[in-house]
Amino acid sequence: MQKLSQEIFQNYQRRKSYKEKTNFINLLKEHYDINVESSGKIIKNRNIVIGDIEKAKIIFTAHYDTCAWLPFPNLCFPTNLFLYIFYTILIILCIFILITLLSTILLLLGLSIDQVEIISFISSLLLCYSMLCGYPNKHNANDNTSGVITLIELMHTFKDNKDIAYVFFDNEEKGLIGSGRFKKKHFTKNKLIINFDCVGDGDNILVIPFKKGKEYTQQLLEYYKDIKNKKFVVIHNRYVYYPSDQSHFKNTIAIAAFKKKRFIGYYLDRIHTHKDTILDETNIEAIVDNTNKFVEAII
Repeated sequence: MQKLSQEIFQNYQRRKSYKEKTNFINLLKEHYDINVESSGKIIKNRNIVIGDIEKAKIIFTAHYDTCAWLPFPNLCFPTNLFLYIFYTILIILCIFILITLLSTILLLLGLSIDQVEIISFISSLLLCYSMLCGYPNKHNANDNTSGVITLIELMHTFKDNKDIAYVFFDNEEKGLIGSGRFKKKHFTKNKLIINFDCVGDGDNILVIPFKKGKEYTQQLLEYYKDIKNKKFVVIHNRYVYYPSDQSHFKNTIAIAAFKKKRFIGYYLDRIHTHKDTILDETNIEAIVDNTNKFVEAII
């Protein structure tokens, strides 16, 4: 990895607060000519743009904001809808049980039903808020320092290629806000957007063309080949659910790394917890190598 990539991994993994994001932005300013697109009053958003968006044919993207700490992993099962729904329901059920337990305790302490309802409602809001905006997760190697470093490595590979631009999205963890505001500001209909999110932990790297991105399926199959025990799988979006910043765009490809088990299929674990410490450099090298071949073929 480049020296800057190593610096980010070692000292800039936490990018959740305004100050932490500012420190990261200042680090990039030392190395690149960047444009910070600021927007929003209630939710302040700062997308980092490198290159000329209007002239670029391809835009590489990754979100640089990081998440709040959770006591449980934000498991993702992109090709197993049943498990995805089951896990979501399980989390909702756990929240319901906690609130019910709190309400029962308050009633036993002698509070009125009206008081209990108000406290339970406020507690529910605070619990949901803490899951999105609570204590910052200290380790974010895979989500999404891996994507950030991939962009850094791609910038080194393509250097001054004017056909390519790079965008570090803000506030993905709060609901894809940064990419949504970027879409409103820029006309990207005729540009290919390749998004990297959680590419650092897992030997199975899914390459997922969405919507108009499916036009590149043949080239993706040709140029995204297995490298160094890393298996690349080109899979159509109708077979996969992976919510990330590519969701806002019509001509897009998502790239993410997963583990795989029998019956479960592909899965993503550890993220949003203190165990998100794995960033396999071989993943980054393989992705950059294959992406280089793919881009040279289509530009």
